[in-house]
Amino acid sequence: MTSIRLDHLAPESQTLLLETMTILDAWWDERVGLLREAIDEAALPPADAIHSVRESGMYALGLLMRDHPGDKERANRVLNIVLDYQFDEPDQPYHGTFYLSPEEAHPPVHSLIWRDYDPNWREFIGNGLAVVLQEFATELEPGLEARIDTALQRIIEGTLARPLPVSYTNIVLMKAFMLVFVGERFKKPEWVAQGEALAGEIYALMSETGCFDEYNSPTYCGIDLKALGMWVTFSSSPVLRDLGAKMEEALWRELARFYHAGLKNLSGPYDRSYGMDMCKYVTSIGMSVRLELGRGLAPLPATNVAPGAFNAEHKNDMMCGIWAVAVGARIPAEVQAVFTSFSGERSVERVITNSPRRVATAWLTENLMVGAEDASGSKPVWSQYHLATVHWKSTGGEVAWLKLVNNLPADATVEKNHLHIKSFVWHGLFVMERVFIFRVYTPGAPQDVKIEAGQWQFPGLKVAVKTNIEGPSVSQDGPFTDIRYEANHKDGGFHIFFDLTVEETALT
Repeated sequence: MTSIRLDHLAPESQTLLLETMTILDAWWDERVGLLREAIDEAALPPADAIHSVRESGMYALGLLMRDHPGDKERANRVLNIVLDYQFDEPDQPYHGTFYLSPEEAHPPVHSLIWRDYDPNWREFIGNGLAVVLQEFATELEPGLEARIDTALQRIIEGTLARPLPVSYTNIVLMKAFMLVFVGERFKKPEWVAQGEALAGEIYALMSETGCFDEYNSPTYCGIDLKALGMWVTFSSSPVLRDLGAKMEEALWRELARFYHAGLKNLSGPYDRSYGMDMCKYVTSIGMSVRLELGRGLAPLPATNVAPGAFNAEHKNDMMCGIWAVAVGARIPAEVQAVFTSFSGERSVERVITNSPRRVATAWLTENLMVGAEDASGSKPVWSQYHLATVHWKSTGGEVAWLKLVNNLPADATVEKNHLHIKSFVWHGLFVMERVFIFRVYTPGAPQDVKIEAGQWQFPGLKVAVKTNIEGPSVSQDGPFTDIRYEANHKDGGFHIFFDLTVEETALT
């Protein structure tokens, strides 16, 4: 018996594991022996959905933890199939990583990272395999432990051949653990030394400003917490356990600066985010809060649902429920208070990095929060980067939100009641369109949204707008409104600005 088996877990951990597994069980494909890939548009993956190798690997760990009748046999089957989809091609950059799906084509000659393969599957799947070996080696069928060992060696070979900046937070945290774990297992002191040295570099970089470079991400800060939990819970290295505990506590304190318990969301800005409302899309942070503070306080979609009835965005991150239970959560007492009830109006300013200088600012009140990042022009346009955001309490107490969607680099800052955005049209800059869209979600009827040249009106919020570019034009699709401005006719050297004044209004 092991400490992370279902019957050894605390009640909330038991509940989260069981609910997570109920959801994932509904994605199981008996014919293929893997989970189907979930999609946002449906409660269940369609019958012809592709299959997910990474998520299936974590599912196997969850099966071993739950240990219901048939779970051990299914886990062994899944693990063998996942290992079948690892690349064993030492001369290739994808050596040691895994197919995303069995339906995926083999990387072509001159393969391109992200398009043809995902190197990060080494670390994600490798961390799960490490827990399987450490906690459930006696549950593996003959020959499977040796197969996992071989896979772990390939993972280390591949990850060592891949140069990674220390600023790539979530992956280097997982890499450091893998180096130490596999190095100790195979008596490779040089791998252990590299892992501990990498841990020291990560800690030193964080200590410069107190922040991780991948800043304020509901998904990836949660992965950081899971990776640090691996250091604290499963590493035998005193270096990793000590530094992991320090960084885990520091990260929770950092998240508390931007968390609004009343709205159950982190304020922006988000360096990387897959959604805007943590109660509607699955985030790894939400899983960790759930473990410590319970279902009622967790910023997480409802998971206590009937099989096949789970509706949420970014469903594939349900695998993090298993990981969260395995590593636990250690939220400092004063941070728990911030995640329990709104801690009062405040303005926040945090230097993320000094070179380039990146500063996050936010303003939070009882029913409204505004966030922004000024990256000194260093951050490229990216769908996961949300540099200017607003959240507020709207109709029926539901959270409404606004985010900037832009195809020109921009920076933003926040002060009380004000959001300032700036951009610049460079000489020789070529994009098909120079567009700034403010995408807004509001519950209720579309006619409750009123957009004019200098003012926007939403249930619960009014925004006065000043800008020096053309617009707005407006389009609506159900609860979503796009407010579009264009700088297509501006020559190089032109400075663009938006000044938004935001004020709460009474809900009728």
